[in-house]
Amino acid sequence: MNNLELNEVQQHWDRFISSAIAWAPRIITAVLSALLIYLVGSWSGVIHRSNLTA
Repeated sequence: MNNLELNEVQQHWDRFISSAIAWAPRIITAVLSALLIYLVGSWSGVIHRSNLTA
């Protein structure tokens, strides 16, 4: 019985790891895209403010 429970736990961890590996590129892409959007937005805000003072 104990061996069966450990085997089920191992299967759940195996599925979790394989899911994490499958989703990792999407998550990394989403984080990098959000960071790039933030940087471009803050950079364009700086340009807009410098045009107002010039």
